[in-house]
Amino acid sequence: MSGTRDAIYWDTCIFFALLKKEEHRQGEFDSILKSALAFDAGSLIIVTSAITITELMAGKIDQAQKDRFRQMANRSNFMFVDANDAVCSMASEIREYYFANRIDDLYPTTPDSIHVASAILSQASALITFDDNNKPKSKELAMSKMVIAGKIAEKYPLKICRPEVGETQPSLPLDAPNQIEQEGDNGYDE
Repeated sequence: MSGTRDAIYWDTCIFFALLKKEEHRQGEFDSILKSALAFDAGSLIIVTSAITITELMAGKIDQAQKDRFRQMANRSNFMFVDANDAVCSMASEIREYYFANRIDDLYPTTPDSIHVASAILSQASALITFDDNNKPKSKELAMSKMVIAGKIAEKYPLKICRPEVGETQPSLPLDAPNQIEQEGDNGYDE
């Protein structure tokens, strides 16, 4: 991605957390909300795979939450990455690498591999997810465990992390939250 605005990639679970107002670890919801407000102010680009639509709409969110997601997706600083040939080829390459080089006998799921490939190809500065715990019963490698020495499959640089609590998360100009509040409801909080 080019331009002066930062672009971050959100895994589907981050949209769930925002729309359902879920706090996973202390401060993470505030971090997600801060990014959402930066997005609303136009200073942040949010990127996600088109498969997020399926994952999110099949989830347990109500109509108002679905409408809020659609409003976000219609913004010019929201970017869907299609699961096209380039994305699926890279996702296959990533899965193939981790099948051959399993970590604790685990490997990434197809949807997670598509998310990772989409983040890489979109050149997002980071992939934000809650997926940092392996799921050994289903043989699923957590997305964050795919990063070894800053790279995916020893080849592609990508930062995968939970929502960052503190000053490192993309921020708004000091007067932006007041401007947003003055313009009306942003749909994120009650």
